[in-house]
Amino acid sequence: MDKREAAATEVPVASLDALVSHSKTGHHLLFDESAIRRGLAAPMPSSDHEQVLAQVDLAWRGLLGEGSVHEKREFLSTFPESVQNVCVKLYFRWMDQFAVRERALH
Repeated sequence: MDKREAAATEVPVASLDALVSHSKTGHHLLFDESAIRRGLAAPMPSSDHEQVLAQVDLAWRGLLGEGSVHEKREFLSTFPESVQNVCVKLYFRWMDQFAVRERALH
């Protein structure tokens, strides 16, 4: 993580707009590089769907709530790795959707 990324992890991220804005520059503030690699490579959980969905929902509520990026990363680390992996996958799906929507508007 370079100095700019390190400083950004202390900035409060109050909205999805802020996350999208940073992602456009290739900075995915909620996840470090190893979490991104692991999450994108991992298969979707094949059992306990309801439990995983409930935990993913809780994780995203925390990630989109108040607090610094560092606090959000710490919060996410309290969840099982399978939930963290799903959060990474969802995040990148959402970023792709935002990019597609933005291109359609221009």
